[in-house]
Amino acid sequence: MVMHRRVQRNATDDSLAVISGVMSYLGARFMRLIVELNGVDPTTGEDVCLSKCEAGEYGHDFLLHKINPVLDEGAARYGGRLDSLRALHVELAVSISSDDESFRPAFSLDARTISKLSAAGAAFDFDPYV
Repeated sequence: MVMHRRVQRNATDDSLAVISGVMSYLGARFMRLIVELNGVDPTTGEDVCLSKCEAGEYGHDFLLHKINPVLDEGAARYGGRLDSLRALHVELAVSISSDDESFRPAFSLDARTISKLSAAGAAFDFDPYV
């Protein structure tokens, strides 16, 4: 068993309170996150994967730490700039799978990430499977 906890000291009685905790049991829970940047090659018309990242964990802010590198890697692979991806009609696809019924696939995008998606002309697809 792996346990991650965030603890805060109670100001009134000096006790400790768990404000958030994440438990995962080896072999007992399944979690999979895939962040993928796909596009259409303008010369061949074929679908291409420009960048892909997979992880076995997920957190509310964790997604941002995966989306931005995928966008940057895709841009580096095709012209070096995010706006060069517009010719490929790119889509950023996020897929989350979990067998944990209490899992909540929530996320938020910051202004920087939204600007990068816009610069690339990227559609955004979010598929949670819980």
